Amino acid sequence: MLPTPKGFSTPKGLSDEKAARMMTALREGRTLRSFGVKAPRLEAYFQAHPEYAQEARPLIEANATGGYFHKNGFRKGRRITRYVNIRHIRKAVEFFGGELTIDWKDV
Repeated sequence: MLPTPKGFSTPKGLSDEKAARMMTALREGRTLRSFGVKAPRLEAYFQAHPEYAQEARPLIEANATGGYFHKNGFRKGRRITRYVNIRHIRKAVEFFGGELTIDWKDV
């Protein structure tokens, strides 16, 4: 048990209740950042609960990928509008082993 600033003791590691809340959030498309869970504690929970890790790891990766594109796929201009940042999208597509193709259709 680790002492907290308020004088209460909290268990070291990730509780089953918090893990359940995190899984619900992952299924909704949220990232783990809002839960403030450090990587070593999460890895320790994954090792103790492999069935949880089997379901959570793909969700974490998918949500993080979406967050990358949301954060870096656009750049703010001087106005309120936002512009697509092709350089960052190209970099991410190449990282994931894809190929970026832009094809305009004539109307």
